[in-house]
Amino acid sequence: MPLVAFSRKLDDKAFQLSVVGFDQPGIRVEIADAFGRNIFDQMIDHPKAFTKVYRMKNLEVNGLSVRVTDNRGRSRSFIL
Repeated sequence: MPLVAFSRKLDDKAFQLSVVGFDQPGIRVEIADAFGRNIFDQMIDHPKAFTKVYRMKNLEVNGLSVRVTDNRGRSRSFIL
């Protein structure tokens, strides 16, 4: 099963991330600003799939990049 990640912008300061297609817990979510600086890094230990809302306090979500990597090394990246 391929790793699938997608997002939906909720407003200027928030987006929803959904990830499916993994069989073991251990998903790493990295968020970087428009200059490539890492601003957030989190490990998610949830089996099978998850959906989470990320709210940025001092940044707008436009231009942020998101990288999702599973414990087998598969990754998906996209820009909001």
